[in-house]
Amino acid sequence: MTLIAPVVVASEGAIAQNLPSLEQWQEAGFTPAVDTSPQRSDVGGTRGGPTETATPATEATDLMALVPNYNRFGVTVLDNPHLLVYLPKASTNRIVRLEIEAVTVADSENGGTTQHQFVHAQEWEVGQNGGIMDLSLPSSIPHAEHPQAQRSLLQPNTDYRWVVLVYDNTDAITGKVEGYIRQIEVDQVPWRNADPNTPVIADYLSSLSPHDQGTFLFQNFVWYDAVKALANAYQDDPVATEADWKQVLKLTGLTDAQINTVLTQMSQNRDFIQGDALL
Repeated sequence: MTLIAPVVVASEGAIAQNLPSLEQWQEAGFTPAVDTSPQRSDVGGTRGGPTETATPATEATDLMALVPNYNRFGVTVLDNPHLLVYLPKASTNRIVRLEIEAVTVADSENGGTTQHQFVHAQEWEVGQNGGIMDLSLPSSIPHAEHPQAQRSLLQPNTDYRWVVLVYDNTDAITGKVEGYIRQIEVDQVPWRNADPNTPVIADYLSSLSPHDQGTFLFQNFVWYDAVKALANAYQDDPVATEADWKQVLKLTGLTDAQINTVLTQMSQNRDFIQGDALL
């Protein structure tokens, strides 16, 4: 998706270096069109077949999805957004599998029936280190009916459920988390706190540092793009960005002990965890 010129809503003063609270996200953030409560126990084509429903992390060493804790939903304005998860340390190499399915509600006038359609899967082999793994989505995938053609992975204004499963070297599942994502058009965001002298939002974002990009995107409730920008900023300068990065982790529902574990792992492995693509 190309970032085009939206109507920019300006506010007084420069960007404030503070992020919305959980209450502000609940009141003003984008909301899903589908039920995001953990109800389903299966996803399309997992390595080991149907698995248990994903649940929030309970210990500091659990697999963690960086999504809002209260509804696990966020939006992106990009064709190829990034999903971030925290991987704990492991004693062996493991396989990380990402699956995505479109979630729609049919016949909403009569109560609605939720429909799930599997659309994409990726797998990586990763090492034993703990830290943040960046799962970059492709902008396009082969068309189901015309394999030689490509189609956009995310269709605008459709909600998608994504699931990350981690397998050990025996193919046993050691972790599972999920989230929801929707791609929206740039002009669907009111863009508070933007510079009125830069009417093209892409130009404005490119003029900002990663820290200010993340802050600006968070203030406008663009979750996935904001998290990626602030993760980049934290890797570059942990001291200057620690307060904002901690706020992000709090919004995902992590306890102080869990946050300290994540920060410790990130300090030991400043780069995103890299994997060798298998699928």
